[in-house]
Amino acid sequence: MVDELRQEFPELETFVTLSPISRLHTWLSTQPDGPAAQSLLNGDASDEDIRDMAASYLLTAKTDRGTPFDPVARFHLRNGAQIYAFHANADLSKNGRAQSSGAMVNYHYDLAQIERNPNGSSKTAMFHPPLNSPNLTHATNQNPGNKAPTAHRRL
Repeated sequence: MVDELRQEFPELETFVTLSPISRLHTWLSTQPDGPAAQSLLNGDASDEDIRDMAASYLLTAKTDRGTPFDPVARFHLRNGAQIYAFHANADLSKNGRAQSSGAMVNYHYDLAQIERNPNGSSKTAMFHPPLNSPNLTHATNQNPGNKAPTAHRRL
């Protein structure tokens, strides 16, 4: 996809998506009760809680095979993207609210990284936040092989 865009628009240098988080509510409904998770499912979560729950979901929820639970995340991560930023109230459609309380995510395609690792990785969710990323708690992710800064918050 990036190659096609580069051919059509050679002046493009940055490739970032705005993507849905289609199974956030499905995952939250299987988690132990927590005030932030419950407020998200009830539809009365703060923007910060929505972003933090989205980050926690995309960085930790895995299938039995160890790949990201979210199918959109699997697609982008397998194709070499990295999680870049989380947005509350980005998809206010009925479907967007039902699936993720309106949360959406940016995936960044770092062309140099893709060239170094052309096969991508669908098992490790790398989060490289922008320097001015607001309202996210940054910490070092302790997952083996993932030393990138991550956003997290207790469920």
